[in-house]
Amino acid sequence: TTDYYIEFARELSVAEREFLATLLSQPLTETGTHDHPLHAGEGFLLLYKRGIVDNQNDSLVALCRSHGLPARAGKVGRTYHARDPRLEQRLRQTVFNAQIQEMFAAEPHFIHLAPQGERESAQSWDLRPLTDAGLTALGTADGRNLTLPQMRKIQAIQNELGLAAVTDCILEALDARWSDHCFHTTWKSLGNLLGRLSGTTRGLHHPNVISAFVDNAGVWEFYAGHCLVIKAETHNGPTALAPYFGQLTKLGGVLRDILGCGQGADPIGSFEYTATGPLAAQAAVPGRPAPRQIALETIEAIKEYGNTFGVPMMAARMDFLPDYRGKPFALGGSLGIIPRARALKGTPQPDDLLLLIGGLTGNDGIHGASASSAGANMDESAVQIGSPLEQIKFRYAILELRDADCIRAITDVGGAGLNSAVGEMGEPVGVWINTALVPLKIAGLATWRILLSESQERMVLAIPPEKWAACQAILARHLVRYALVGRFTGRGRFTVVHDPACDAARLLATPGADLPLSGEVGMDLPYDLIAESPLPTLAIVPPANPDPPIDPWPPCSCAELPTLLARMLIDPRLADQSFATSQYDSTVQGWTWQGPLHGPIYSNSRSRRQRGGNERATRQYVSGTARSERGSQRSGRLIWDWNYPVPTSYWAGTPLPDHPGVAVFGHWFEPWLFACHPRRAARQGFLALLQTMLLAGCRRADVAFCDNFYTPDRHPHGTYWLVAMVEELESLSRRLGVPFISGKDSSAGTTRLPDGGMIHVPPAVFFSAIGKVPEVAALRPNGWHTPGNPLVQIGLPTPAPAGTLFARVTGWAGQGGIDLPDMEESVAYLAALEATPIDRLRSAVPIGPGGILAQVALAALASGLGADLDLDPGQDATFLLQEHRCGALVEVAPEELPHLDPLLRPRVVGRITDQACQVQVGGMPVLTPATIGSWQKSFQEGLAG
Repeated sequence: TTDYYIEFARELSVAEREFLATLLSQPLTETGTHDHPLHAGEGFLLLYKRGIVDNQNDSLVALCRSHGLPARAGKVGRTYHARDPRLEQRLRQTVFNAQIQEMFAAEPHFIHLAPQGERESAQSWDLRPLTDAGLTALGTADGRNLTLPQMRKIQAIQNELGLAAVTDCILEALDARWSDHCFHTTWKSLGNLLGRLSGTTRGLHHPNVISAFVDNAGVWEFYAGHCLVIKAETHNGPTALAPYFGQLTKLGGVLRDILGCGQGADPIGSFEYTATGPLAAQAAVPGRPAPRQIALETIEAIKEYGNTFGVPMMAARMDFLPDYRGKPFALGGSLGIIPRARALKGTPQPDDLLLLIGGLTGNDGIHGASASSAGANMDESAVQIGSPLEQIKFRYAILELRDADCIRAITDVGGAGLNSAVGEMGEPVGVWINTALVPLKIAGLATWRILLSESQERMVLAIPPEKWAACQAILARHLVRYALVGRFTGRGRFTVVHDPACDAARLLATPGADLPLSGEVGMDLPYDLIAESPLPTLAIVPPANPDPPIDPWPPCSCAELPTLLARMLIDPRLADQSFATSQYDSTVQGWTWQGPLHGPIYSNSRSRRQRGGNERATRQYVSGTARSERGSQRSGRLIWDWNYPVPTSYWAGTPLPDHPGVAVFGHWFEPWLFACHPRRAARQGFLALLQTMLLAGCRRADVAFCDNFYTPDRHPHGTYWLVAMVEELESLSRRLGVPFISGKDSSAGTTRLPDGGMIHVPPAVFFSAIGKVPEVAALRPNGWHTPGNPLVQIGLPTPAPAGTLFARVTGWAGQGGIDLPDMEESVAYLAALEATPIDRLRSAVPIGPGGILAQVALAALASGLGADLDLDPGQDATFLLQEHRCGALVEVAPEELPHLDPLLRPRVVGRITDQACQVQVGGMPVLTPATIGSWQKSFQEGLAG
């Protein structure tokens, strides 16, 4: 049952209570009652903790008041009823999160639902007499993670400015500002790795690069006076504590990054990736969610935010491996579009107004940036509470403000809260902010908590004073909450005060340079004193054997293939995850051409939607209809009944209503390879993703990359591999002319266990790519085209078994060496691929996990066709299992085979048949109905437990 707790200004009559119970229930499926307390033994009630304001609070209050009921606050809970004595245990294992929820076995008693309390006054300390021991203790007290060198610098700042004391606001603000999340401490300590990547991009002088590594997202030239933007970030720490809110806010945060790029971009698509421990594993740290709960809450959160916000899901996938059982990899990303004239990051001017829009500020997400930089030192205060409806309201308001010239600069409020957003925006000129003007959702917040709160769905804008009236009108029209909280000063200082007497009217009437140090002064620091943090000295220790040998592939007979294929297709890496993916809206807005799934229904519905009567789309539709008719004649049912959705290798969409230009998105990540050899895996991933974009139809000059590093902070060789991966990407970017235009590092992937042990994530980098083609006719489909066409393997061999799906399902164990593709051969192959006419390869899919055999099986399921692979019964079958990460399986018309460039290394491996979803090797069936059924069910059954 769903339970509503609502606080009113007066006692309601019985009639009013009955009316309210009816109002809050669905008339066809629910019965509403009131004043029915939970008695011991009847079940268990789950509520968010009393310090957390529920997302539904505003809606409940507004609903009640619209009917004349004087509501003040509300909470929503859920009661689970069952006779099973294991109910409590099951709830704690699956849906209950102790970090943010309370569980009641009997009716709770509330005095107030609205937050109550008195404001906490500032604390201050005189650092001058403190010894190193005292500085260390203070720097790590109350959840801070300031190092001794950082505390010594703050002590020196106090001396230089002649301050009598240092406030808690200063300590907390600098703790966040100098955290690894905000300051990239690890990367700077290892030789300014971020500067090296961004410098490599600048050195390419690429004409499509509009903005790289200087804004909330990377900006890439598109068509018709517009640009594409791309950004991806992780929420690993919050997801480890509270998966639903961690994943909800990761997607919300990266959508705000798009909105906060330039003078405001519009999101056109999102993507998500999650890796956690094996589904059946217990939580590595007691009290934290187990992998199954993380997976289930991920699906709910991504569905909630993405579908509510209204942009198509481009790609979504989960992986499960032991290295992520301590701290998951929770990555979210988005693409956006923006007019070229608005694409560059803005700079505030002195006297510009500082405007906060969106959600209320609360006590959630405190120390989020600091905790995310500190490995396993996390608690519930670092978890943010997301509310997508709040963000929807200001999405279109921002675009209208942008087009009305009301925005000088904009950024989102994410990690480290206003401290980061306002502090970074104000750095060029200086900024003054009054935290007393910030709208709160909890009573009694101290200045530093208002400054550091990571409450979601908030943006800050620099507004020219002459645009203030127009700005207010636009925000009011879109029902967006806003507050004038400060002004840019021209004084070069970051000034924070808490002064209720200095209201918005006084702020508007006072020039920025004249704003006073009034009320409670949290800090007033020159930017040049806080710009740099002391860097730690990090050792770079190579492993004893940094380049293990490559093992030969174990022999495999043709007779083993049916069993191997069945085992590979139920591995989570290849299993049908459409139970999750299909819950994410991938067609909203109507501009998706391909992705995230393809199959008979998906491809033909796309063909009907295309503008302009594209000849290829029409031809595909006609051939698809013919196949369905043949299928009907063979089996008495339409082929569309066999709806086998399979992930596409790329996403493509047409986001401009008046131009046929296509945005193309791709990604690559194989954590098992990084666990074997991070540097070689980085090369394989770069080449594999570039191949994917070329196969899709992009030119190499029209492709840019985004990197997201996730590395351990206490692994003895973690820093060595991090530097090695960055060096590899620098070299690849220069050699192939493909720039990185955005990225993010997360360097706290080690979890300390209660027994003193540690779990390290593998040093790894997630690659995503953005590209463009002029029209959909220039795209190459994934789905097979015509029965009788040969299937051809192209590309470079990577025959090492280490890190492959074959190795996992067979339990193979070797030296762990993986292939290092030769650069000259790779460049030659990719150039030949780019030069191949789009129609010469009728369809194409990269050869990934499971090798040719698995890709043929998935392609057959998606297309509703079959395949015969050429292999004599006595021939070794290992070539069908090897994962050619810079190789592909392509469909070629027979007459085109002689025209394939030898640099593609073409090898005919079989042909397409009209036998629906039947795959044979040397005449032997390998894809059975039982295998298909297991492929469909295994992921969902794993989630069910």
